[in-house]
Amino acid sequence: MAVALAETGRGSEAAQAAAEAFISAHNFEHVIIRSGALLGLVKAFLKINRIDEARRLVDVAQQKLLTIKDPIYKSDANRRVAEAFAMLGEWNQAVAAAEYSEQQIDRLAAYTAIIRQHAITQNPALAEVLKKYIE
Repeated sequence: MAVALAETGRGSEAAQAAAEAFISAHNFEHVIIRSGALLGLVKAFLKINRIDEARRLVDVAQQKLLTIKDPIYKSDANRRVAEAFAMLGEWNQAVAAAEYSEQQIDRLAAYTAIIRQHAITQNPALAEVLKKYIE
């Protein structure tokens, strides 16, 4: 719901809905991380230029990683947090999150996302070219 609100430009309502989802999620790794909601929210907030809200969500997600016990889920969650940091242009944070991914496939996916985002930052024309490969 928060993603839909953000995509329609209702940033304040989206931020509230996201905050409630983050707080109330019993299985954070399933509800927020694995569903892709974190990345969707970050994209949506960046699209409407609500960078502070996007950053807050990623920071909360990073803190919530500490509660994930299953190493496979934790590895996947670290990958997604790394991708979110890359979307924000926080390269050092993205690399640090990627390093915490225990599964090689997650680490590789995180580094691929970081490199892709960095390339797009350096050459925005690549966004259209790479768009078909990321969705």
